Amino acid sequence: AALWSFDDFLLRSDFLAGYKLLLFRIVVWASMWWVVQLYHFIRTFLHLPGGWGTKFGYVSLAVFGAAATLGYAPRSITFSNGSVSPEYGWWFILYFGPIITIAALAVYSLVQRLRILTDSKERNKVAYLISAIAMLVFFGVLGVTPLAHEFPVSHIGGLLTACILAYAIIK
Repeated sequence: AALWSFDDFLLRSDFLAGYKLLLFRIVVWASMWWVVQLYHFIRTFLHLPGGWGTKFGYVSLAVFGAAATLGYAPRSITFSNGSVSPEYGWWFILYFGPIITIAALAVYSLVQRLRILTDSKERNKVAYLISAIAMLVFFGVLGVTPLAHEFPVSHIGGLLTACILAYAIIK
């Protein structure tokens, strides 16, 4: 999350003007990595092995990283006055498909755990984790709308998610 946030700051600033496309690729890759890490955290929190979802996530990261390194994902972006607009194409499926799949697997794991738990404290923790994923998905989808070209709405989702996760862990 820190890599994603710092690179997004650099992307939207006037620093490193000649490297905006590279910074965008790093931001997109880091956001995928964040989702995979959250999934792995949830599986560990539930005392479950990583399973094929973790493997799928890391393979997706490698594939997207290779596509970005080779210049396919994305091919170009438009940057002016802090507004970032990528050229959407087939690469977007490589990005968004794994994120939605991993989020669905995480929610499925949490709902399965929620069904068998009887302790209200543990049920609340699982509910907090589900709401954290919902928050990330909502703001992640909002992050690819034209609103996100002007304003980094994904950071609001990241902050809210971090607060929910911290509360769930501390409580």
